[in-house]
Amino acid sequence: MKRTPLKRTGRIAPVSKRRQHDNCLRSKTVERLVEERGELCQARLPRCDWLAVDAHEVLARSAGGSITDGENILLVCRSCHDRIGSHPQEATKLGLRKSRYGTHTTGDDNGV
Repeated sequence: MKRTPLKRTGRIAPVSKRRQHDNCLRSKTVERLVEERGELCQARLPRCDWLAVDAHEVLARSAGGSITDGENILLVCRSCHDRIGSHPQEATKLGLRKSRYGTHTTGDDNGV
């Protein structure tokens, strides 16, 4: 298969001052959580790698969640983070994911 290299057509938009501030706060929050909770995965789903390398937001930003609230962040391994994203119904039942509308989310694996 022939691959055509991507070409940039414009500038990359700079990160806003607010986003820079939020990202800095998030980094500090995650560092604090690692100190408090340790480096082990908090999800512990099947095929867990045990070592937390990602910070997962239980209530996503797009659903109104905060990226700087420690209560909204779980420290998870990459395997568990991928599974949370690919199996939203299972993650919701286990309390690893929330919807802005409560616990109900839509998807193929909900049996409805």
